Amino acid sequence: MNRVKCIGVIAFVVFILFGCESSQKDIFDVLKDSILDSKIEQVRINLVLNEKYNLKDTVIEDEGVEWKAVLLKERGNNRLLAILETNWENQTVISRITIVDESIGKGNYRVGSQFKEVKDSIDSTNLNNSPDGVLALTSKRDKRINILLDLPETSPLTEGVSSLNEIPDKLQIKEIVFLKLDN
Repeated sequence: MNRVKCIGVIAFVVFILFGCESSQKDIFDVLKDSILDSKIEQVRINLVLNEKYNLKDTVIEDEGVEWKAVLLKERGNNRLLAILETNWENQTVISRITIVDESIGKGNYRVGSQFKEVKDSIDSTNLNNSPDGVLALTSKRDKRINILLDLPETSPLTEGVSSLNEIPDKLQIKEIVFLKLDN
């Protein structure tokens, strides 16, 4: 076998080995570990995302400010699964990923799971306020992972909580949000 063919075969084998390994990786981890804090262009060339999902570029606007995002949609029915966002200060890096569908999750960290299923893994020293009727809580093990619990407008929890014991066990996870941490 000549040298060019040999190099081609080796490159193909490496691609198959590493390509297959990464495609088997859970999408939850791919988003958290490979896409969060990467250049927005990397989303387009990520083999796992391109193999399994539809990607749609969009612009998000809030209070007169715009930033770039990519919508991650299911192939076939085009259902929205996650939103991969840059921010208004740096529109080149993915700084926030919001999972909005139960098909993407890890263990009990899944849209639709009840609070009691994740309570033991929540950081009780970092309890957030409740912006816009959503209670935001942070994972103990990975501060990039936040869960948002949906609150009724009349809930006293809209003012925030001082203890995890104040949160009803049956509240459901509305979204899972990965946030880029500032170093």
